[in-house]
Amino acid sequence: MKPGMAHVLVVGFLIGFAATATCLDTTEPFDPGDSDWEMYSAMSGLGDNGGAGQREMQFECLIGAGITPAFSASFSYAHSENGYLAPTGDEIGLGLFVTAAEGEDAALDVFGSVATGGSIAFGSELNLYLGHAGAQLIIEESFVNDPAEPQSTASSTLLSPMVHYRPSGGSMELLAALDVAYSEEETETGPVSGGVNVLLSESVELITQLAVEIPGEGEETTFGLACGFVATL
Repeated sequence: MKPGMAHVLVVGFLIGFAATATCLDTTEPFDPGDSDWEMYSAMSGLGDNGGAGQREMQFECLIGAGITPAFSASFSYAHSENGYLAPTGDEIGLGLFVTAAEGEDAALDVFGSVATGGSIAFGSELNLYLGHAGAQLIIEESFVNDPAEPQSTASSTLLSPMVHYRPSGGSMELLAALDVAYSEEETETGPVSGGVNVLLSESVELITQLAVEIPGEGEETTFGLACGFVATL
């Protein structure tokens, strides 16, 4: 619905690899120049009987710039707190996004990002366009320093299929996604996410998301909420 990279940073606030609070959205390169300002907030761990200590809140600001029509960069700052409002982390990130191939009904993008928390990610995104509807598949490989063992690095592979539909009129978009993360220790399915994005004006979009974690053995079902605003200059 907009030039942007919101879903490139995906719903990582529920997976734990980053402090990002971005929401579901379709992705295209930014317009040339300093063309995109985004702000997001999110809360995860809702419904956990462990109380406020198990919840986490995230806040993120992102500035996007188009370098060429097919090549974009983003700069972000993310802050996270637990349910007691105690800070748990800050990150400054750089992201790059390139449209490698594009046709009338499909596009292939590649992206990469680094963050001061010690994380690196890269991957690809395949988009299919079917009239008012579309489908997207993101494959992302992430590497992050393990806080418990500073000398070691943990890696994870994320598969994130998403479908989206825009009713006639074009001011609203419905989205749904499922994340599956593979690591050396386990395969984690979830969250399942749904969102409604609404154009408030020609240049401002409201982004919303509800995510439901799929519990593993002995775990509880928890929820996450996120919302944001995207201003395209």
